[in-house]
Amino acid sequence: MKKIIFIIAIVAIASVSFSQTSNSWRIGIHLTSIDNPSNYSGGSGDANAIFEQRNFNSGALDLTWRYFCNEHWSFQSGLTFGELGFSFSMAKDYSLLNKQSQYAVNNAGLGIAQIPLTAFYDFKPNCKNSRFYIGAGISVLSRTDSSAKTVNAELSDETATSSSALYLNQTINSGNSISLTGQLMLGIERTLKNGGMIQVGLVFNKGTKDIASTTVNYNINNKAYTHKFKNRGDYWGITLGYYFREHQKK
Repeated sequence: MKKIIFIIAIVAIASVSFSQTSNSWRIGIHLTSIDNPSNYSGGSGDANAIFEQRNFNSGALDLTWRYFCNEHWSFQSGLTFGELGFSFSMAKDYSLLNKQSQYAVNNAGLGIAQIPLTAFYDFKPNCKNSRFYIGAGISVLSRTDSSAKTVNAELSDETATSSSALYLNQTINSGNSISLTGQLMLGIERTLKNGGMIQVGLVFNKGTKDIASTTVNYNINNKAYTHKFKNRGDYWGITLGYYFREHQKK
């Protein structure tokens, strides 16, 4: 805990330092897709052929403050709100007229909040006022949903009552904690005629410790299976952002 407080203090000091030396600053808003994997950690190592582990897919909203030191270097922080979790599916009989019904999907997510600290390097703009950028930094990640929850598979009553019924549920557990993650960002941004700036890029987030775990139970033809998985907060995604008009330092 002391290390986390120390790092947050460094983030705060760095924010003040950059704001005092910046030539300008912008406020931005971003929408980011999230593709979040989980890792097998215990239980039965053998899985049935119709069972599938999936990456958890969701989205995030980013509110950002970006300070521009010069033409190439800038510094960004803010708040990110999103969801990470676990996703599993089981194949089942389906209609060729409705192929989306082939899988019973079981999703369980938990809310997160992040405070990033990222340094950006912008390359020279081209004739259309667009330029590539690359950024790297750290993020303080906090879980906003700490309660255990059980999620059942979406199966019809007719299937659930048959002798060969498919059954799947998972219980996700996460306690209150704060962890650090590393971030890498790259993409392209363009300054608009109205003074705003749009940004499209990729973001990669790497966790340093497990933030949640889940136990998956399912039954196929009266045979029970149990698997355990952990989530470290790793994810990647595509981000689309808009920065409002630039403000010059007074």
